[in-house]
Formats: sequence, C-alpha cells, structure tokens
Amino acid sequence: MGRGATGWGATGRILLVLGAGVAFLLGGCARGPQVGDGTIGADWVSFAEPKVPTPQVGACRDAAAVDRVDWHLELFDGTPYECTAPHRTETYHVVDLTGAALGLTAPPEAGDDDFADAFGVCEAAAKEFLGDVWQRARVRIVPVLPSERQWQGKARWLRCEMLEVADDIDTVVLRSGSLRDGLRSAAPAALTCATDTGSTADTVDSVVFVDCAKPHTVELGGVYVGTSVQYPGNDEAVDGALKACEGIGARYLGISDAVFRSRADLGWLVVGADEELWSVGDRSFRCFVGTYDRKNPIVGSIRNIGNRALPH
Repeated sequence: MGRGATGWGATGRILLVLGAGVAFLLGGCARGPQVGDGTIGADWVSFAEPKVPTPQVGACRDAAAVDRVDWHLELFDGTPYECTAPHRTETYHVVDLTGAALGLTAPPEAGDDDFADAFGVCEAAAKEFLGDVWQRARVRIVPVLPSERQWQGKARWLRCEMLEVADDIDTVVLRSGSLRDGLRSAAPAALTCATDTGSTADTVDSVVFVDCAKPHTVELGGVYVGTSVQYPGNDEAVDGALKACEGIGARYLGISDAVFRSRADLGWLVVGADEELWSVGDRSFRCFVGTYDRKNPIVGSIRNIGNRALPH
C-alpha cells in the first residue's frame, strides 16, 4: 500500500538535485524544506476490499461454436449485453446463496446435492419467468455458480440461465429478444409439436421441434416428473414415464386409456431425464402423443381429437 504523500525525515539523508547538476547533501538534524506551515495533511489511502460483481438479471451472452447445452459452457463466461441483440443464453434469475453453501470450500458441481438444490431454485424461478413449467417451452435451464477463482474471492451467488433449444438433444438456437412471458398469452416459446425419426418403427433417434401448422408426427401432451430422489435405473425410469405418459396422452386427446390403447394409428413416446439429468435435479419427462406412421404425418393439433381420424 502506498502513501498519499511523503514527509521529510528528521534524521534521514536526502539528496537534492538543483539546476545544472549542483548537488547539496543535507544530513544530521538539518531541517528540510517546508510547504506553508510545514503540515502537508496527507494520510494513508484506504482502498475498498475487492469484490466479485454480482451478475445482473436480464443480461444475455453468446460465444462461438456452442452447439449443445452443457453444464459448463464457455458462453456463460462471455461478456453480457442487451437481449435485443442475437444471443444464446439469458440470465433470468440471480439470488445470493445462503445456508450451508456459504461454508463450502469450492463451488458445487453437477452431481452434488447442492447443485441439485440450485437447479430446484432455477426451476421455480423459470415457472415465474415463463408463466408455466419450463418443460412446456422450447428451452433448457442451467444453474451457473461462481468459478473456482470467483469462489475464492468470496462470490456466493447463483445465476440461472435459459437457452432456447431446437430438439431433444438440446441443440442451442441463436435468438433475439427475451424469453420472459414465453408461456403466457400467445405463448411464443411453447413447445407444441415435433417430428420424430428412428432407424425402425419402434425406435426413436431424434425429436425435432416444429410448429403444429407444419407436418409433424407427435405433439406435446404434458409433463411427468419422477418421484424417486435417487435414479432408479434406466429401465425403471423409462417404464415409469411411459406408464404415466399414457394416461397424460389419453387425457390430452380426450379419450380413455383403453380407447387410446385400442387405436392402432396412435402412440406415445417420452423424452427426458437420464442418469446425469437426474443427478442435477431434473427428473422430468416430456410426454408426446401422435402417429406411428411417420410416412403419413399430421397437420394441425390433435388435442381433444376424441374418436376422430388424425388430420393429415
């Protein structure tokens, strides 16, 4: 730390250089030059303790070569700017950490219980931000905690990021404008219909989101959330989701479970939590209903279709 100014010492030896290289030595008890009454009035300068800035809600970011959502994307560290410009992620919620998290020596990572708690905070905030649960929108949410360096600098905040995605593998979309209220009123961010593809009639390799006015094979019927805190295993998780989504799909179509199963032209599929997602707090599955015949796609919504034929 430096001083604001330096006074003259009473016993120090000071070399003064004056004019054309003429030097005078002052030593012993010689008195140095004075300013005014001899009191300069300077003191130690006090600097504020460095602090990691808290992120701002409503900021957006982008980064090159970001194709799919992950828990550690470089774009989360990018320079924030207005969401009116093209971007890939939006900060929709920021909160200070409390409780046991304050005493951790390092920030929580995906798979930690504290990270799952952070996901739960972002999930609740996403519903308020969008107007409904995030699974009904074409989005993915990601909790972002301080970096290791920021954590050592006493940063203790949680930043919730939302990204628009194009399909079931979370391909990131470059967009402009905020996703706020994306599931209210006209619901511009709503996930409605999709086209699934597979190597066989009974397998699904991809699910790409599309508008229901365009040809598609399935439509979002609802959302199912697993009840087990621990991952039950792939078979049990998928079987539980398929069973629940059958009933969700039947209600969406306006028919009974028995009638749903009896229709050879209808089927359902689930897209959602694997073991990794389950470990970070996301136990949700999107329930899709639609046609088995991919060569004869649907046009328009099939909600409350009842016993009527599918619209082609």
